[in-house]
Amino acid sequence: MGLILLLNSCISSKGIFIEDPQNNENENPYNYDNKIYLSDREYFYTYQIVKGNDTLKYKIDNDSIFSLIKYNSKDDKAIDLLSIKTLKAKGPIFQDHPDYRQTEIILSHLNSDKKTITSELTGVIENSKNVWLHPFRMNAFQILQFSPFPYVKPNESKKYKWDLEIGEHWKELKDITWKGKLNLKCVYENTSKEKKIILPSGIVNTIETRSNCSSKIGKTFLTSYFNEQLGFVRLEYLLPKDEKITISLEKIENK
Repeated sequence: MGLILLLNSCISSKGIFIEDPQNNENENPYNYDNKIYLSDREYFYTYQIVKGNDTLKYKIDNDSIFSLIKYNSKDDKAIDLLSIKTLKAKGPIFQDHPDYRQTEIILSHLNSDKKTITSELTGVIENSKNVWLHPFRMNAFQILQFSPFPYVKPNESKKYKWDLEIGEHWKELKDITWKGKLNLKCVYENTSKEKKIILPSGIVNTIETRSNCSSKIGKTFLTSYFNEQLGFVRLEYLLPKDEKITISLEKIENK
């Protein structure tokens, strides 16, 4: 399956600090001050989808249609891991859109052998004032397009907001439809500066941020846990119909 390029949502930069670009001949001009999303690292995540009493993951069949299966199922078509990789050179987005103001990243959906089954090319904004990340939003994660994007202002003591305008329905989202423009209004609040999270590598201190997002799709919630060296180490989504999705950092590999 190929790489999916996602440029369908319009970012409102109001409230998000975007650093000045560095004039590099080939390298992405927003990579230079990154400390987390670096081109020589790949971040791997586990995930769970909870519906009622069922804990699930998803698989992709030969016809590119996804379905949910039991979390402990063994299936070579199942997505067992997610990953984030940063592009060092100017990638397809920047080449087609020179005014793109983000670090380009690939969000990959992997099987148990770490083989990429499908992937999304998108972006992250990272600097000392804030980190804002596009979510995984293909197949079983479509609803995360309409949830609070992972976003943290580490030094902010008050609530902060971010809005998103999405144009007409786009073909990559097969299960969620809408007419006309769709407006998302998101509110964030840092609720703890020293929340301890247990990872496979050990215990880390994080900033806990609680957020919610309202649109005509419904109201969604995200509690994120951010570490200044590791980035977003856990994302806990509460979605319509009491569905939950949790994404947790499993390991980091240096390339």
